[in-house]
Amino acid sequence: MNMASNPPQRESFKPTYIFVYGSLMDTSRLRSVLNLRDLPPSQPAAITGWIIQMWGRYPALVPSPNNSVPGMAFRLEKARHLERLEAYEGESYRFEDVEIRIAGGRTVRGRTFVWNGERGELRGGKFDFRDWVMGEVEREGRVDIQGHVRQN
Repeated sequence: MNMASNPPQRESFKPTYIFVYGSLMDTSRLRSVLNLRDLPPSQPAAITGWIIQMWGRYPALVPSPNNSVPGMAFRLEKARHLERLEAYEGESYRFEDVEIRIAGGRTVRGRTFVWNGERGELRGGKFDFRDWVMGEVEREGRVDIQGHVRQN
């Protein structure tokens, strides 16, 4: 059993860096998931040894030597925030220990969510954050397909 893949024990929670790479790079979504008014400072970051594949419209990390995934990193200070992240990601993702390269060259140990399902459920492709945000705005009905803002 790979202990690095298991969720941390709540009673032994220690602040840790978290690497996010998909919908959680959307600061309004992350703020909502963590139930925070102000987010902790985040920094552009990357991890090596992983690649993004798609599970429907959601990105999923799977091992892939020599590849790198860009994202954001922030320091998670409270166990309740970890619990909220786990609830948001659900059982299709699990925590994995990773080495995070922060912009500017500093490297820190941290955690990220990786795919926890069958690899056959995923398809190739890439996650385009801007396209994802526009899709979310469209789904919420605030912008139509031509880019016109709707008044609610």
